[in-house]
Amino acid sequence: ESDPIFCDDDEDEGDNDDIQILQETNDDIQIVQEKEGKSLEDEMKNLEGVKVSAPYSTNYRGVSFHNAVIFSVESQEIENFEDIIVRVVYSHPTETGMVPCKHFLHGRCNREDEDCKWSHGEKVNLSELREWEEGDWSGIKKGTVVLTQQETGVWARARVQDIDGEDLVLKLEGSNLPA
Repeated sequence: ESDPIFCDDDEDEGDNDDIQILQETNDDIQIVQEKEGKSLEDEMKNLEGVKVSAPYSTNYRGVSFHNAVIFSVESQEIENFEDIIVRVVYSHPTETGMVPCKHFLHGRCNREDEDCKWSHGEKVNLSELREWEEGDWSGIKKGTVVLTQQETGVWARARVQDIDGEDLVLKLEGSNLPA
């Protein structure tokens, strides 16, 4: 009999996830159904797997930022943006304490965070995160410093000694051995 009308009362306010489906009948307008936007819990779940750059702090180096992935949202009660705490795992760990525990990632580590040699991720305030920094492969040439993954899972600095097609010949910094 009549077509639904989609109404957004706050057109000037930008995005609004609340949509009301209205049905026009004679001189009346009745609300037939209200579809609310995603719940805050759903929005928080969407953060899992997002690539970010996260702070990592050490006594000897201070705070530095490293590429990471949001593993989980830790906050239970969220009233403000500043209340959101996430657990991140680093994609290119540069020391043993940053290397993700394979057992923890699969939910099977029987050690507490502090007692495990490997990382159970870092708890970070969401507001501290920065944008993921994509690597730039276009400028790689002899003498360029790159990161290379060691057998331990730790990524170490190495200098490009030679380029053979798509393969790089690397020398670890502080070492006489090739990487």
